[in-house]
Amino acid sequence: MRKIAVITEGESEWGAIPMIYQQLRDATGSTFLNPVRLKVQPDGPAAKIARECKSVFKVLAEKGVSLAVLVLDRELKPESAGEIAQAIDSAIRVDCVFPFELAVVMKDRAFENWVIADLDALRAQPGRFDVTSALERAVSPDRADRVVALDHLKKALRGTSSSYDKRQDSKRTLGKADVIRMAANSRSFRHFLHTVGHPAYASQCRAVA
Repeated sequence: MRKIAVITEGESEWGAIPMIYQQLRDATGSTFLNPVRLKVQPDGPAAKIARECKSVFKVLAEKGVSLAVLVLDRELKPESAGEIAQAIDSAIRVDCVFPFELAVVMKDRAFENWVIADLDALRAQPGRFDVTSALERAVSPDRADRVVALDHLKKALRGTSSSYDKRQDSKRTLGKADVIRMAANSRSFRHFLHTVGHPAYASQCRAVA
């Protein structure tokens, strides 16, 4: 049985990604460890990210991890997600020695683009979000990576006094999300599923399964 560790720089991801772990375990048969926080700026230099990985990798090696998945935001970088991921992967392999597999996944462009990808998970919170036809057209089909997701989430909030809570709202939403529905609207999330071995995207992540 593979033991998979997700490494992320974001506090929201650290709390919310485990909400989909049971689906991933059921689909892959792998064990998923609690996410590990990496104290870096996701749009920082690849060499600095690599240096910060050293101590984390040592701990993961001691835990017998089979695969480490580094999940970072593309943010506003002009390069493609694939180009950025390759640069970071190369820098890590130059600077670090580790006994497990490594994959770098770039959220395109931020974690909120994954949170908004399953509109049914937002609809399941009718007291919190109003999923309008305009929001549906913006996100579906397969458009979640193209929008400024945080702005859309804020606009979808019900009540003028509400403010979007990156930590709690993302955790509640992923707790109601379905990974296949998320994948239908986010190619970068499909790549994450491909990386961890989800059978729906075992062979490719470009097209919706």
